Amino acid sequence: MIVRKRRPRLTGFIRERGGSRSMVVTIDGKQYSEAVSVRTRKEALALLPAFVTQVQSGLYAAKKRAERANSQAPTFDAYVEEFLKNHTKMGADGDATRRAYRNSLDKVRSEIGDRCLADITGEMLQKCLRNLYTYGRKTAGCDRNRGLSIASMKLIYAALSVLFSKAVEQRIIANSPVPKFTKFKLGDEPTAVDRVRRTAMSASQIAALIQVCDKDNQLRLWIEIMTATAARPGEALALRWCDVDISNRVMRIRHSVKRSDIHGQGRLGATKTRGSVRDVPIGTSLAASFERERTSQEAASRRISGLPENIPSVRPLLHPQDCIFTADLVDHGKVPRSLSGMSSRFKTACRKAGLPAGTTPHQLRHSAITAMIAGSATRRGISLIDAARLAGHSDPGTTGKVYAHALEANLRRGADLADDLIARTTVGEAERG
Repeated sequence: MIVRKRRPRLTGFIRERGGSRSMVVTIDGKQYSEAVSVRTRKEALALLPAFVTQVQSGLYAAKKRAERANSQAPTFDAYVEEFLKNHTKMGADGDATRRAYRNSLDKVRSEIGDRCLADITGEMLQKCLRNLYTYGRKTAGCDRNRGLSIASMKLIYAALSVLFSKAVEQRIIANSPVPKFTKFKLGDEPTAVDRVRRTAMSASQIAALIQVCDKDNQLRLWIEIMTATAARPGEALALRWCDVDISNRVMRIRHSVKRSDIHGQGRLGATKTRGSVRDVPIGTSLAASFERERTSQEAASRRISGLPENIPSVRPLLHPQDCIFTADLVDHGKVPRSLSGMSSRFKTACRKAGLPAGTTPHQLRHSAITAMIAGSATRRGISLIDAARLAGHSDPGTTGKVYAHALEANLRRGADLADDLIARTTVGEAERG
């Protein structure tokens, strides 16, 4: 015997009380109602079938649940504090991320901070960001422009995207109101390829930079490490003697220097990503530079300890855990120099070498990866996968997007190799003809 499922009993009518009208639908003994703003009963009856359909399909119940959730949603100001406390990277290594998020979100809070999180729309965010792009600075810059840069706007956009995504995960709001960045129409921005092509340094510029560092051995070594291995500035500065195997010519990147509360000192923290932990081979020139620095530090340690040069030390003069770029050789062998301090010395060297204003240590990394991929007239460049491993990129696609300009020489060589397949046939036909 086939048992048919009984349809729910559904009735609907218009209720009138004190001049107001509402649609009422009863299904399985449960009553649903919604007020309507119409002038006549006939207009209310015309809306009733659509309301019945909403109740039957469950859309009405879902809408009410969303309204209840929205009514309990916090304001943007309140959720920013909760987000920074509970949803950003914890520990000391998360300080920089939290500061970046706070600085970005504080610019938005001045305009929409008192708004309920559920009431914020894409149009509202678009208007807010356009205002920041036009008048975001408190004081005008040297170009008399008071607007924020595209780079600053992208940081604000990224912070908003993460914040609203967390709110959706917590079911505080149903959907993120943040539209795509291109919809903000803030102006033309140079692509990642254009930026790297513009900032990569030439061999003559790097040679001039190294030449002015003759008396500053540690700055010279720092520059050579970034240039020869594509290490990030903080990764190169965090190297310890146990991380460098000079005999086997291998450098192990395990940490990155983070900001410390003590002036002139940094601290060892985690690398940018898990993929950034890597072993990097080093060339003979860089290995010789490491050897010279080790000999120099051992000689300085002998002088500090009062040991004669011709008598070997019972204990090692340099502990394997000591930082290569130590803040203080006497008391703080395990404390690295601060990144800001080294960057300041780098800026001074760039000025002496006649390099363009605004040259940064990170450009040495760009130059290294570009040289690795592009190769030279006598040596072929390495593959994107190998370049990504050396650079510490988790995804080789990132390397391909950012350093696409360096592939041009490899693409030309590939075209020539493929052309050889038809060149032989063409030559053979010409000889037969």
